[in-house]
Amino acid sequence: MVQSATLSSDARGSKYDGALARLHSNRDNQTTFGQIVAACRLTAAETLWNRACLASSLRHQTGTSKSARRALADLKQRCIQRAIELAPDIIRITVDDDFHVGLMSVRGPGNRRLHLPANYPA
Repeated sequence: MVQSATLSSDARGSKYDGALARLHSNRDNQTTFGQIVAACRLTAAETLWNRACLASSLRHQTGTSKSARRALADLKQRCIQRAIELAPDIIRITVDDDFHVGLMSVRGPGNRRLHLPANYPA
């Protein structure tokens, strides 16, 4: 009786060995954690850039409320800073010589430009 229990566990083990072999063969086709992080990093940077663009356009439409303009400017700067930390290869900071003297020009996805004060830590 002990011998038959050993045989059935051996048979079961070979069945699971085949499943384990299939599992290992599927690992080559799966995305790695690094690839998932890279994809999420770019998506998050683009979302932050879009949020900064929205804050910038809302800031220009607020009228005379100084506290609302200041809050939106702070939000824009924080979103841009975090987007630069996540994807410095996509978002670039340059000195804006085209239209405004003393401003930093930030280019992001879609070639849209946002402006920051010259004392912004680049």
